[in-house]
Amino acid sequence: MRRYIMILCLLTAITIAAAGCVIEFDGAAGMISGIIKEHKEVMELDAYTFDGKPVKADLEMKAAKAIVVKSEDKLLDAAFQFNTESLKPEVTMKRDKLQIQNGRLQLGAGKPVNRWNVKLSDQIPLEMNLTAEASDVNMKLGDMSIPEMDAALKASAFRLDFDRPNRMEMERLKLDIKAGSADLYGMGNSRSKRLDIDADASKLYIDLSGQNETDSTLKIGANASAIKLKLPENAGVSIIIDRFDISTVRVENDQLLSRNEKEYISRNYGSAKTHVRIIIDAKMTTVTLE
Repeated sequence: MRRYIMILCLLTAITIAAAGCVIEFDGAAGMISGIIKEHKEVMELDAYTFDGKPVKADLEMKAAKAIVVKSEDKLLDAAFQFNTESLKPEVTMKRDKLQIQNGRLQLGAGKPVNRWNVKLSDQIPLEMNLTAEASDVNMKLGDMSIPEMDAALKASAFRLDFDRPNRMEMERLKLDIKAGSADLYGMGNSRSKRLDIDADASKLYIDLSGQNETDSTLKIGANASAIKLKLPENAGVSIIIDRFDISTVRVENDQLLSRNEKEYISRNYGSAKTHVRIIIDAKMTTVTLE
């Protein structure tokens, strides 16, 4: 009898392993291990009428690992993976607003799986609005039409890359980050007139390289953070740094001239066709100028 039971248990275990099954318990707050579920959303461009105004693209995510890139023929082409229904993203399109959001992870749901692979149209202007909490977000927005962008991040890692120029001038790019990290690449290709960044207990890397065909202002307010700026070579740069309490400025760029302990200017400022004006208010922050 014991041998029969052992054989039955062994066969059951083999069957479960072969099928890739995960046992769920009714009444539990979430899945013990979590079956990975998939969901896709596709929206065709010709299914909507646009009046020339930008479409507002709102992405609201919690505990997500997200990739956002361009689509050449769809308004939206997205695939999601998740291991609990509370994280399943909801996609809606109303008039000129596209919204993607997922719920909050339930207590006791174990390790969350919440993956976003989102492609957005490069054929229409998109006002990007990102809200991320406890997430890892990678956005590559080169060769798209982005007139404005707003990102609010909490306990998240964020990478934004304009690997190619924005197809239109951006009025403003705003980033508010708390207890996280942000790596911004190719900001000279964003064609942003104004870049506003608020950082609290965060780590920032801002690469201002790119075409830099637009005069721009970068304003940073930082508290208990570390900031590294890679300055452009093809634009004149002026920098004003207000230091409060204990802050450190490290200059690692031999093209910068110091007017005084708070002001710097690049050697090519007078001859440059475009200019980047940088204003930094720093409190207990380290600023490195590359």
